[in-house]
Amino acid sequence: MNTYLRILAVFYLYGALVHLADLLSLGHHLGQTHGLAFPEMSLPWQIGTVGFAAVDLVAAAGLWLRAWWGVMAFLAAAVAQIVMYRSIPRPSAIIQVWSVSTSRPSRSMASC
Repeated sequence: MNTYLRILAVFYLYGALVHLADLLSLGHHLGQTHGLAFPEMSLPWQIGTVGFAAVDLVAAAGLWLRAWWGVMAFLAAAVAQIVMYRSIPRPSAIIQVWSVSTSRPSRSMASC
């Protein structure tokens, strides 16, 4: 069980670093799929990025220390992230819909 909590802590630390990179608008430079800088994100995603950066760090520290509050922070963060990703449209989905709706078909030379 101790090894599992430590491995989970490493994953949550990585998640916190990803959210911090988004917060500093470095996410689109690091090859993340949504490609939006922090100011370009919608307000719910900005709030989620800030909140999950903090909660993931707390969860990672608590899981590494094998504290009961770390497990509770992990459960709260996991449930909140599932709710957020299921209820709020992702920035990448918004970009894909926008690019599909604004693109015009190109005419090839064969159809002229």
